[in-house]
Amino acid sequence: GYTDESGDKIAGLGLTAPQVDQIEQFLGIQSASRSDVVKRLHDTFGSIPGANEEIAVLEKMSHYLDVAGYHDDRVVIDLSIARGLAYYNGPVFETILLDAPQFGSVFSGGRYDDLVMRFLGERVPATGASMGVDRLLAALRALDKVKLRKSTADVLVTTFDPQMNDDYIAMTFELRRAGIRTEMYFGTDRAGKQIKFADKLEIPVVLLYGPDEKAKNVVTIKDMSVGRARAQQLTGSRDQWLQERPGQFEVPRQNLAASVKELLSKIGI
Repeated sequence: GYTDESGDKIAGLGLTAPQVDQIEQFLGIQSASRSDVVKRLHDTFGSIPGANEEIAVLEKMSHYLDVAGYHDDRVVIDLSIARGLAYYNGPVFETILLDAPQFGSVFSGGRYDDLVMRFLGERVPATGASMGVDRLLAALRALDKVKLRKSTADVLVTTFDPQMNDDYIAMTFELRRAGIRTEMYFGTDRAGKQIKFADKLEIPVVLLYGPDEKAKNVVTIKDMSVGRARAQQLTGSRDQWLQERPGQFEVPRQNLAASVKELLSKIGI
């Protein structure tokens, strides 16, 4: 019988020697060619009642996969896969990323007519699958296909004057209605601290709006990416930095949403 890694024998299931032999033959059918797997299944198990019908299902699936352009380099028949024996009643599948196979299956499922019957009381042909979001995300990050920021917000509305809270709230929801992910800073900390907050959370755009801007009917927009890039190149004094205010510009208040959208598009968001 089989033994585990320590050498101890694994408790059996009461199977006869011929049954164990058949299982070993079944699991031993491995090939990079789907048609070869199907042929070997026919040759080995075709005489077993009911086997040919199930083998024909795999053969038909393989044919349609070829028609759809998914050949042996994309889809293989792996007889070692076992999933949900309590409710799957047909072919099951697992999906791996070829560039990151170490993460295992990121999308799996199969045929489960009987599961639907549990809820509807009738046999309904159905195939379902689920995506392993956490595993897929980890793989995409490892492949450098996605960069996650610490905040989902694209814009931070800074707040300096409690008397202008109505303006800040109106500005925040105006941008949100325009489809721009916006966060409003809570508190009246100095500008530098609020900008550092945005930088820490990797929020790319900061809006500055105080009494002076309101009097001029403008909003100051700060592109954080420009500021970070300029900081790495800085050779002058701090006063020069403050005077230059890299990535910072004013736009008419009524053009705020359009101006922010344009900037985010340039940034690539």
